Amino acid sequence: MTLKFGGRLELKSLERAIREILRRQESLRTVLTLNASKSAAVQTVTEVPEQLWEVQDLHALPGAERDSELERIQRDMMERPWELTQVPFRAKLVKLGPQSHNLYLAAHPLLLDDQSWQIFCQELEALYNAYVTGKPSPLPELTIQFRDFAALDRRSTAWLAPQLAYWRKRTEGASGPNLPLDRPRVGAKSGRLVVTKQLIPIELVRAMERICRERSVTLPTFLLATFNLLLSRWCGQNQMLLWIVDAHRQHRELTKVIGNFLTFQPIVTDSSCTKTFAELLTQVQQASTEARANSDVPGLLFMQDPVLSRLVYLPMVVFNYLVPPPALALADLSAEKETHPEATALHDLLFLYEKHADGMIHWISASEDTFERRTVEALAAAYYELLREVVTSL
Repeated sequence: MTLKFGGRLELKSLERAIREILRRQESLRTVLTLNASKSAAVQTVTEVPEQLWEVQDLHALPGAERDSELERIQRDMMERPWELTQVPFRAKLVKLGPQSHNLYLAAHPLLLDDQSWQIFCQELEALYNAYVTGKPSPLPELTIQFRDFAALDRRSTAWLAPQLAYWRKRTEGASGPNLPLDRPRVGAKSGRLVVTKQLIPIELVRAMERICRERSVTLPTFLLATFNLLLSRWCGQNQMLLWIVDAHRQHRELTKVIGNFLTFQPIVTDSSCTKTFAELLTQVQQASTEARANSDVPGLLFMQDPVLSRLVYLPMVVFNYLVPPPALALADLSAEKETHPEATALHDLLFLYEKHADGMIHWISASEDTFERRTVEALAAAYYELLREVVTSL
């Protein structure tokens, strides 16, 4: 994530605010080390690091050279490998002028989800605004930390039997998309990705929202249905299994905790059972509702279950809709937030959406092991045209 500040930035207040977030949120300073016998990993919560961030001054560089260096910094923040024995959080402050600064933030993707970054920004806003006016932190202490949730998640799983039974029945005989790969899969995935980004115009987004209101469905459901239709055409396949991402923060205490609570649920659809997009929309809505009603099964249980474990070996095509980020309101500052998809992951194909005031940002990330950039760019263009086609037809 990148935060772009315009105006008079109080560096001491900013640093103090980030230090307080790290103190409050243990997941940002949790490391893994081997036990004495080196047979298992041990989780350790460290102190807030003495050196919080790197600082770089680029204000003297010419425009083109500066832009190139900013791109390099962003790539480095996202792509630099993580060491689980070190604090899983990194920050870099770049000075672009007396009243222009960029703050680059990154954290290990296994430890933070998208909602965690929203929590980070909310706490940063509250703390910075308090500190610049000489006030103490206005935030109450957390009643639960991420490791407490992880411990609860490892409790007896007997109560999940009905949900496991649902997934066994729902995914019986289902197969993943028969993706038209540019290169065959060979060995383990490298995790390297090809990422494209496009802006869906606000006029088209408003048209989709109107249709959603008329048909009593959510915008993510509409996008998922068009995603399903696109893949059906691209793969020449009616029935397929996709994965959707759920925030999985049903308990109120978890809405203030930074950590990775995401669960992945398989969605099975069959476009041969529908004659119109409206019928497909209804099918996807029902499948999504059922999936979220059975979303307590952790990924580890999917892998361990003798029936469901086969799903792990299917092509992993993922749909994720990010909740629109709140605007940052910092004292005497303008602040712009930019989200960046993960630089490495183990999915085959990911469609990611984030709504903004001027439209909707749509990312596609695909495994570099099997896809060329031109293929991903063509898929993005085809999806945009399909959205226009569907909106026109309804």
